[in-house]
Amino acid sequence: MRNTVVVYTDFICPWCYIGDHYLAPFIASHNLNVEYVMYPLHPETPSQGLRLTELFAGRNMDIGNTQNRIQQKAHSLGLAYTSRTHTYNSLNAQILGKYFASKQLFEPYKKALFHSYFGLANDISNVSLLQELGSTISGDTINISAILNDELWKSQVQADWDRCRKDSITGIPTLCYQNHYCVGAQSSSTLETFFNSNH
Repeated sequence: MRNTVVVYTDFICPWCYIGDHYLAPFIASHNLNVEYVMYPLHPETPSQGLRLTELFAGRNMDIGNTQNRIQQKAHSLGLAYTSRTHTYNSLNAQILGKYFASKQLFEPYKKALFHSYFGLANDISNVSLLQELGSTISGDTINISAILNDELWKSQVQADWDRCRKDSITGIPTLCYQNHYCVGAQSSSTLETFFNSNH
């Protein structure tokens, strides 16, 4: 589809959260269709989560300073962002996202996940949490466990991961529009140039 922007993303990526805020006005103003492709960010994260100090061990990174910088950026945009000590595995959230995409409910689901993870520092791999969020979004009680174990949705996530490798995506967020790529949480002015120059 010609007027489609592909967004490679993950729910545990802070710059995807911020980038989503910058992208939203352009979806409306440029009448864009959006195709979300799930990216496997830290897929090795255990079910109980992983401390950020462990995740970034040996990388000579000041985690506190980095967290503060991202938090300040998020707050300047009016986004909820609280300091986190852990990262969590996003596979369950991605699988459920495929289900909600099939119901045309991915946008509210994505926003709820971002807020829960970055705004409240919740474990978005937790089935009980996903059950609560999912039922709120669907307006009805749904069987989250059955969805998470359904090979249809699991295979769609795997297909996205395979596509990321095929498309040589190594960082997120990444946008693809008219076969041109834009990497990172770009400002409104950069996105304006990106979409207008490739229209």
